[in-house]
Amino acid sequence: MLTAITIVAFLIFFFKFRFAARTIYMKRLSIRSGSILLTTSINMRPFLSRMIERAACRLKIPQRDVIMRVLRLLMKDIDRYQGGFTLVRYQPPAPDGEWDTFVIHYRPEENELVTDLRKLTRRSVSSLVRIAIIEYLDEVLPDEGRNNYYPFSEYMIREDRIGEIRCWYFYWGLPRSTHGRPLPGDLLRVIRSP
Repeated sequence: MLTAITIVAFLIFFFKFRFAARTIYMKRLSIRSGSILLTTSINMRPFLSRMIERAACRLKIPQRDVIMRVLRLLMKDIDRYQGGFTLVRYQPPAPDGEWDTFVIHYRPEENELVTDLRKLTRRSVSSLVRIAIIEYLDEVLPDEGRNNYYPFSEYMIREDRIGEIRCWYFYWGLPRSTHGRPLPGDLLRVIRSP
């Protein structure tokens, strides 16, 4: 009986310490990067995970940066993946049931990008990452004479009301010229990353 109580007490202490250590690590990571990071997980097939690992080694950047680069490239071709009036689509099931789980930390502007991609495509983040890796990973890898980084440094949301209808305007990048006309709606949020 005493042994069982000791084991339970040890497990409680272990999990509390593990959570506290992770929280401290995340706070340090957030302080170092200069902004708060949001955390989520992505499920992917093992072969996709290996593709990300190889690309990160080749580019000498973290795996999360490879994923964000391919998602930015997916954003350029958003019209190909519009969701319409449908339920959220997920990845095809793995016949062997094998998945790798990847924990990713988003900066605020990256979170806005991923949230908009999910909203517009009606797909899960894991499904978007799968498409982006398959379609755009080659564009991220270095090639002589080619700029391999699609910038995403500014983001803006505006809201307007027409009677009882709410209109939302999402800008992936800030408009440089409006030809003397004001932008529609009220400014809600602007994000500029360094």
